[in-house]
Amino acid sequence: MKDLPENIKSLTSYVKYGLNNSTSCLARSLGIKGRYVSTYLYEKSNYLTGKAFIKWLSNLTNEEIDIFDVSDFDKENISNISLKLTPNSYREIPDLFEFQVKGTVFNDEWCTASKTIKIGEKLLIQREYDNKFDPSAIQVFRDSNPIGYIPREYSKILSAEIDIEETKYNLVVSNISENENFNEIKVKMTTKFKY
Repeated sequence: MKDLPENIKSLTSYVKYGLNNSTSCLARSLGIKGRYVSTYLYEKSNYLTGKAFIKWLSNLTNEEIDIFDVSDFDKENISNISLKLTPNSYREIPDLFEFQVKGTVFNDEWCTASKTIKIGEKLLIQREYDNKFDPSAIQVFRDSNPIGYIPREYSKILSAEIDIEETKYNLVVSNISENENFNEIKVKMTTKFKY
């Protein structure tokens, strides 16, 4: 079986979902309701497959979903599936996470603040319990000013650590990619301590 071409291995999924690529079938199996939307998501992900596609889908923000060319019903479906996905499962929570701060581009004040952040600068995090789109949301701050969010794939894991274990984290800016209106901020986050 392992020597068969990928399309032959996926034939039963193609028939079941009425689609002709394995990622669109994966999207349907995750709960995406329509064939068109499943194919559309495959294209929007730049043709990612497998776990890379799941990671991309789980990290979609509502702002990104809102600009998709699909119905409001499909946007809500995508958002619900995105919230449920956790592409990384850990037996133990790692001591180091590296990620790009998400959502900065969707807020003018955050964009402006991102342009003044420097490599090596320390940032703060705080749970955002009243976020109606993401119950696991963790906001990233510079001093008392928000600049974005921890990606969902990590916030789903870390929110429990923060809420239950009262774990504290250090965030340090490790890289900055300049864009016209904002800077993309990459951070290294390490465990500080638990109470």
